[in-house]
Amino acid sequence: MSQAGAPHYVPVAAVGRPHGLRGELRVMLYNPDSDVLFARRVLRLVPRQGEPRLVELRAARRGSRGAWLVRLPGVDSIETAQELQGAVIEVARAELGPLGEDEYYFCDLEGCRAILAGAELGVVARLIAYPSCDVLVIERPEGPAIEVPLHRDFIARVDVSARTIELRTIEGL
Repeated sequence: MSQAGAPHYVPVAAVGRPHGLRGELRVMLYNPDSDVLFARRVLRLVPRQGEPRLVELRAARRGSRGAWLVRLPGVDSIETAQELQGAVIEVARAELGPLGEDEYYFCDLEGCRAILAGAELGVVARLIAYPSCDVLVIERPEGPAIEVPLHRDFIARVDVSARTIELRTIEGL
């Protein structure tokens, strides 16, 4: 991700364990309601070790428990599928549709300054998607990191272009 602007690619899924013996990958979308795997054929695969590479999606189908089962070229055995466990799947940002009001890509929020009562509280290090809600993990210069729910009770305003997130409160966290 470029600090000066938006990243060229947006992470959309994580590769989990292999499915079966013939190289099918179990993939968890960061947004379970997304159809991104059906709408795109060329993806960027970012393995835990090695260089990112563009891959052409051979097939994708819904699996159990919210997972997708995906076939990629060159992944034709359980051994080659295991090598990709933990990889991230990204799509070109230019291929993604426009966002609605109050919608953001997680990668747009990472690195934003968190502001509380006019003072900088810290910087958004990452986001975590819990089953109950998404949270901002804010690293503070003093004290431990805090998790702030990405909910209007806590978030007053997000300005991606200014790289700031104004918080209403952190009471009760």
